[in-house]
Amino acid sequence: MLKTTTSPTASPPTATRPPTFADRLHQLRTAAGLSSYDLARKAQMRFRQITALESGMTEPSFEVACRLADALGVGLDAFRGMAK
Repeated sequence: MLKTTTSPTASPPTATRPPTFADRLHQLRTAAGLSSYDLARKAQMRFRQITALESGMTEPSFEVACRLADALGVGLDAFRGMAK
């Protein structure tokens, strides 16, 4: 019997589901006018790491979250949806 799996990509937030780290990262990156490649370069990360984080496949370490926040010019609270 084949096991059906769904894609691990992040789904859009709904009224019942608050935004995830992946959702917020994507929102913050696009609001900053950066491509995934640009963000990867600014955060000194690999493009694949950015896409894995934005798709919800992986969660960031504290160090990675700090590097992303610095590259985006926001505080860590921005990933929770709070103001800087």
